[in-house]
Amino acid sequence: MPHIRGIFFPLTTTRSIRNSVVARSTGMYDAITKGHIQNRQPNILRISGHSRSPMHRSVLFGTLVLFSFALPINAQEKSAPTVHTYYVAADEVEWNYTPLGVDKMMGMEFTGYAKVFTERGPHRIGTTYRKAIYREYTDETFTKLKPRPPEWEHLGMLGPVLRAEVGDTIRVIFKNNATHPFSMHPHGVFYAKDSEGSGYDDGYSGADKMGVPPGKTHIYTWQVPERAGPGPNDPSSVVWLYHSHADEPKDVESGLVGVILISRKGAAGPAGRPTDVDREFVTLFMIVDENTSWYLQHNIDTYTSDPKHVEKLENSPSDHLGNYNLFGSGFAFANFRATINGFQYANLPMMTMKKGERVRWYVVTLGEGLNLHTPFHRARANGNRGHGPRRSRHLDVPLPLRRTHASRHDGPLPSRTVAAVLATFHTLSCRQKNLRKLGGERGGVG
Repeated sequence: MPHIRGIFFPLTTTRSIRNSVVARSTGMYDAITKGHIQNRQPNILRISGHSRSPMHRSVLFGTLVLFSFALPINAQEKSAPTVHTYYVAADEVEWNYTPLGVDKMMGMEFTGYAKVFTERGPHRIGTTYRKAIYREYTDETFTKLKPRPPEWEHLGMLGPVLRAEVGDTIRVIFKNNATHPFSMHPHGVFYAKDSEGSGYDDGYSGADKMGVPPGKTHIYTWQVPERAGPGPNDPSSVVWLYHSHADEPKDVESGLVGVILISRKGAAGPAGRPTDVDREFVTLFMIVDENTSWYLQHNIDTYTSDPKHVEKLENSPSDHLGNYNLFGSGFAFANFRATINGFQYANLPMMTMKKGERVRWYVVTLGEGLNLHTPFHRARANGNRGHGPRRSRHLDVPLPLRRTHASRHDGPLPSRTVAAVLATFHTLSCRQKNLRKLGGERGGVG
């Protein structure tokens, strides 16, 4: 930062610039607005001496004129918000819901009804689907992916975590590498019309109104107002969603969703994480409807062995044994994926924490009417929107989208490193009995 050097004169001064002590100043405007300067302030120019000559008064006038130019410049520097810049692209990938190839919760191969969701066949896609997901790059060339740190591998198909404090600005350079128009629409923050990322009949005719065309780039600028940050009963940070909104249901089911973490002003450390927590986890509980995805036909053609005879509306009201089942076992229902961060059957990368760490969980959901979830934490809960400490916490996460939950894992724990997936995080749902039959959210993360 360039340093502005100047001299402060009380308005009543008639003294000369003699025997002065000069020191560097990087905050002249702030110092002057305090109304006076104490000699103990090291970065303020100090003046002493006497004068009665016209020349000295001319020097004083010239110095005051200098201030009239210096003050606005320094004030502008002080008021400039912090801008967080991200390079994000919509990329098409082949996504495997069970990359480990086994049911990690049960420690066994897929059997029985689970095969409805995992077995490829003439009219079954299996566990791998083409999806579009948000991925972060290192710069505007979009040639090198930014590595995802090990502690964030559990994000799975979620886009990069976007961070800011209240009063900051988030700037996203977005490139659409996919084959359909996509966008980035944020929740919670302020934006101008060209940064909304959502198309509807509003009289706006911008180039990105119905999504950024394939191969094109768009810049989104989002301001973070105070109301986007934590409230008086919230922890020091809260979570919001962002997702594509060119064709919202199809875009979201195709995989384009991520989170924004907003911290209270001054609460975040250099890396953006709140200073009062040691570890953060983000979990998206979502029943993904692959029938609605942009890539359904591609997945049929690629992963079934008899694509011409696939009946997209097939939904037999029976399980794999022929018994009545409300949800059925046909092709359509086999494409409903009960997931956490895009994984099934506890295939989520291991989420670990250490005994005594302060852990913050951001729990979100998105999708259509079936997405009603009640995650359960078996740990010491320090707070959830104003509630006091408890040994465990149910978090009701209906379609109003988000919860932030803080906990301290203080034992009793089997070892210093805790397998958070299997020991501390269970999913209980209003559909639990049916989901267990479906092989969906089965008592563990993923």
